[in-house]
Amino acid sequence: TNGGLVGKCNNPAGHGHNYRVQVRVALDADAPPGAWGDAIERAVEDAIITPFDHKHLNEDTPEFSSENGVNPTVENIAKVFYERLAPVIGAVSPAMALAGVRVWETDRTSATYPA
Repeated sequence: TNGGLVGKCNNPAGHGHNYRVQVRVALDADAPPGAWGDAIERAVEDAIITPFDHKHLNEDTPEFSSENGVNPTVENIAKVFYERLAPVIGAVSPAMALAGVRVWETDRTSATYPA
């Protein structure tokens, strides 16, 4: 047998996902519209995409390593991404703050932090 693993998750080394991430940023009312798009994209790239893209979350990232004990569920991924990105967004400008991060594991499975 395959060790009791069945279905799509029957790989003993684990299985992968192509997550999608949506970032919501709150801007002060007097912030110029459209002025922060590039800075936000760079912040997302640096804080989330580069450290996590094409990685085995349990083996390649400290947030989800076996030593930290955080299971990379879509809920926990959204929380970790929020916690990593919030200070970076806040440092871009005092006129903005991270309002939320939503992560999709599939078209029907997603989580938002904070909920």
